[in-house]
Amino acid sequence: MMGFFDKEETSTTLSKLGNPLEKLHKAIDFEMFRSLLENHLLNQTKTSKAGCKPYDVVMMFKIILLKFPVSATAKRRTQPRLMQGVN
Repeated sequence: MMGFFDKEETSTTLSKLGNPLEKLHKAIDFEMFRSLLENHLLNQTKTSKAGCKPYDVVMMFKIILLKFPVSATAKRRTQPRLMQGVN
C-alpha cells in the first residue's frame, strides 16, 4: 500500500533518473494537438450523459508515444527468437 508521501518520493526519484514524461513535456507542446485529437477521437454524436467521462485525449496521446518505442524494441527482440524456433 502506498503511503502519503510515496508519490512525491517516487516523482523525485524518477526526475533524478531522467523521467521520460518530463523530457517529452520540455521538448513538445502537446496542447497544440488537443483540437485535432478531440475532433477526430471523441464521440461527437453522444447524446447521453451516462457513463464515464472520456480520458483526456492529450494524456492518451502521450501514453501512446511512450508505449511505441517499448513495443518496437520488444518486437525486435522477439522476432529473432521466433525465427530460431522455426528453423
